[in-house]
Amino acid sequence: MNVKEWGGKHSAIRLHNMDDPALFGEVIDWMAEGWGRLDRIVAMESRGFIFAAPLVTRCDAGLALARKHGKLPYAT
Repeated sequence: MNVKEWGGKHSAIRLHNMDDPALFGEVIDWMAEGWGRLDRIVAMESRGFIFAAPLVTRCDAGLALARKHGKLPYAT
């Protein structure tokens, strides 16, 4: 399966394909296409963190991690 086959009604990225480094790289390349200059990518929650880390290197952008209210660590 390649990235171009992942369309349709439910186009969520299938995490079980992350064990294939070439396919994971293809997904990141596909996600980085066509954005132009970015200052920062905001990644939401755990799956977003996984994809954003390599994506910022492809886009030469900064990274901001976001979590849902109530998911932040306890105040110290």
